[in-house]
Amino acid sequence: MGVMFAVMGLAKPGRWEDAVHDAQHAGKIFERHGVDRVRYSTTAIAGEAEGQWVFTTEFPSGAAYGAGYERTMADEEMQALLHSSRAADSPVIVQSTVLMVEIPTKAGPGTSGPVIEVHASQLNPGGLTEMLSTTEEVFGIIRRHGAVGTRLFQVVYGGSLSGQYVVTFEYPDLATFAAGLDMWESNPQDAEFLLRVTDSKNAPSTRLTSGIYTEIPL
Repeated sequence: MGVMFAVMGLAKPGRWEDAVHDAQHAGKIFERHGVDRVRYSTTAIAGEAEGQWVFTTEFPSGAAYGAGYERTMADEEMQALLHSSRAADSPVIVQSTVLMVEIPTKAGPGTSGPVIEVHASQLNPGGLTEMLSTTEEVFGIIRRHGAVGTRLFQVVYGGSLSGQYVVTFEYPDLATFAAGLDMWESNPQDAEFLLRVTDSKNAPSTRLTSGIYTEIPL
């Protein structure tokens, strides 16, 4: 069972470069302790979440998450960095933290891309089986539209976000993502399917928020 821990926040005005520097510093500490799946992304198109950054770490299991975080949090450099992030002169404002588990799909996760499309949804009563089925179909369509990776997560610990399902589509570049938008309309079957699973009163889930993020190399 794959596990992802995500921290979301904002850079204070005029402190963006400092925020990126701190993320790079944190990434190096995690990697030193064997956590090699570390990513830092920021919003490209995300409505009221404009300017948000997301720092994520991934682990192959819950046990690996627990062991990896214990090692990393015991590091004096990480303790100092966490302390500075809560200080009055910190370059960032931490907004939220969530722990998600990945739900395996037939398509598999695929590969990573620097452009990440994210949708969060709330499951409607009795909709789990259909949601999983339609997600598989969506992943197939999205990959035909140019995505190189498709993943499904459930938020298990995240305050008011707990229980939400999150899908991510990863693209090699923004041009590929944008070209994929046209393909929904060029294929009537794809367009009809999208309408059925998003706008129908019998849809298995209700979309809550969507956004496009771009990865910043660490």
